[in-house]
Amino acid sequence: ADAFRLEDYLETDLLVAAARHAARPDAERRAALFRALEQQKAYFLNEELVRRRLPAARAATYRVLTDRYRELALRRDLNLATPADEAELLAVDRDILRLWETLDRSTTAPAYATPADLREHLPDDRTAVLSYGRAGDRLLLYVLDATGEEVHTLEDAPTVLKWVDEYSRLLQNPLLVQRPNRERLLELGYELYRQLIAPAESILAGKERLVVLPHGSLFHLPFESLPTSPAVDFTTADFLIERHAVSYHYNATALLHYQRKPDHADGQVLAFAPVFAQEQHTSVVSATRSMSWWSNDWLGVEDDRFVPLPATETEVRNLVDVADREHVLLLEAAATKDALVEALTARPYRVIHLATHGFVHPESPGLSSLATYPTGNATTTKPVQDFVLAGEAENFRLRADLVTLSSCESGVGELSSVEGLLALNRSFVYAGANNVLHTMWKIDDRHTERLMSEFYRNVFVEKRTYADALRRAKLKLIGGPATVSPRYWAAFVLMGE
Repeated sequence: ADAFRLEDYLETDLLVAAARHAARPDAERRAALFRALEQQKAYFLNEELVRRRLPAARAATYRVLTDRYRELALRRDLNLATPADEAELLAVDRDILRLWETLDRSTTAPAYATPADLREHLPDDRTAVLSYGRAGDRLLLYVLDATGEEVHTLEDAPTVLKWVDEYSRLLQNPLLVQRPNRERLLELGYELYRQLIAPAESILAGKERLVVLPHGSLFHLPFESLPTSPAVDFTTADFLIERHAVSYHYNATALLHYQRKPDHADGQVLAFAPVFAQEQHTSVVSATRSMSWWSNDWLGVEDDRFVPLPATETEVRNLVDVADREHVLLLEAAATKDALVEALTARPYRVIHLATHGFVHPESPGLSSLATYPTGNATTTKPVQDFVLAGEAENFRLRADLVTLSSCESGVGELSSVEGLLALNRSFVYAGANNVLHTMWKIDDRHTERLMSEFYRNVFVEKRTYADALRRAKLKLIGGPATVSPRYWAAFVLMGE
């Protein structure tokens, strides 16, 4: 059983489905291939969504058990678990298994989305969905719109994914503007466009919106940044974002689940920004929103000091002004962990905007975190009093249409071959957010403020969808010579819609 892991089973299933479809590409085998793609992505997220269909009493019991399991698992990851905690963790795990065993399998089996389901819920004929999977040394692309679908096999997956990793590293390079880096990025980007997008051009022609369902390393690729023709300079490049608005999700099953939830269009706005200006050192000229100064023990924050983020105050005040509705504003010393946790679950929100430092713990995704205003109340039993951990966020019961994680690398974490990307953004998806706007690398404080202000103006004044609002905000930055580089505008991506 250990040798034949779940990921091996799911990839074998996809290989078989792909071979059967290649031999006879009829509708039945296309549907089987699509199901295999769905299973390969976000496997456990799909099972988590099943509890939405459980009888009310069982669903409540399951939620209590899973919440407690996550609390205990987080204590274990923080090395705070007592022997009693470890024993309770095993007991809760057994209780969850017993609960599932008492239920009929038809009740607990994930109800995977089908191509017909997806087509039925597409907003119009100007939207296309691209779902990627890996089968051995090949990548599979299943592309679908309101009237048709195609399956493409992309050979030499190892080489393509190696290009993705190099492209991602170049995007994060502060010296991207230098000619060798710039030209290499554009060369790689166009080759990735030819491999990953161009095979579907016949369906994508004339489409306004693309929904990308990545797999593996493709979660590290902001597709909208790919040039659609050869170029050697950012000012002359034609990026995919200039043709299409782009959003992402884990798989079609999750996409449709969150699409059916209430949108809280009349909800309030929660704007959060510790800023870290009061009694904080101000020697950093151009702050980035990441805590790059930790010691070997990342919980050991020296003197409780964070690099100031002055533009975040403008960012959240602009949001409150342009939204022009009831709001909760947690700013500077008011932006503590206790205040944030209380506000998050107090009421429905149209937008929750969190502008702060972010920390990525790639080995333990549950320990990735957002910084809150330091209170000086951290103790040996509560060392993370000034951070909201991803493992804690999973247990929030959010009623929010959009959560914006305006912090460094809020979409960076551990890649799981069967689960996709495990990062801060996923915790807020688990917690109930319909849409999550997150970042893929360290972001510049000032340029982020400009992008976010333009994005929210498009949402609240122009009444655009989130994907279209983000596209227009990015095009605004592309139009400026100082911010035309995708390093400045491509970091923010939308999970949802």
